Amino acid sequence: MRLAMINVHKARQRCLVALTAMLLLLAASRVAAQGHDVPLRVMRSATLERPLLVMSTETYAPSDSYMDDVRIRVAIEDGFRVYREFHSGITRTLHVPLDAASRYVAFDPEHGRFELLSRGLRVELEDCGLLDGIVTAVDGTGGKSYPMLGFAIVHLLPQANPVDAGSAMESLPGGVDARLMIQGPHRVPR
Repeated sequence: MRLAMINVHKARQRCLVALTAMLLLLAASRVAAQGHDVPLRVMRSATLERPLLVMSTETYAPSDSYMDDVRIRVAIEDGFRVYREFHSGITRTLHVPLDAASRYVAFDPEHGRFELLSRGLRVELEDCGLLDGIVTAVDGTGGKSYPMLGFAIVHLLPQANPVDAGSAMESLPGGVDARLMIQGPHRVPR
């Protein structure tokens, strides 16, 4: 009887160890899945000057999306995630190294080219005193207001979706309009 009780106890311990290992493995796989490769999601947005089609550089490949007469296809080739845009009989390509940090890029249909997006958004504000609250609400990393010009720049985390952050900013009290910015030479208002 005592031997049977010991065997039952050992079997329970093995089951608990196996269950714990499975739960840890499941949790690790979920964390890994959240950090890499998301479905190709193309979103409409705009800078002050023109409309853009925005997407993450960490998308499943192969994958396709079609929006506004533009087809975008993603594939993995020779250590790169390759984005191909097909529009008006012309193909344009963007190569992103597989080990590159996650970021957001855009296709500019007006100029027919891919653009790297800045990690900041230009936000028109009713009151520049609301900037800190807006930065906090969108988990931003900081911001700078230009009260005489009526807008502010809100800096986002590298992995933040700028389209979603812009929509969230516009829905906050005091946020009038949020626009994407193209990465390029920094132009600081004086």
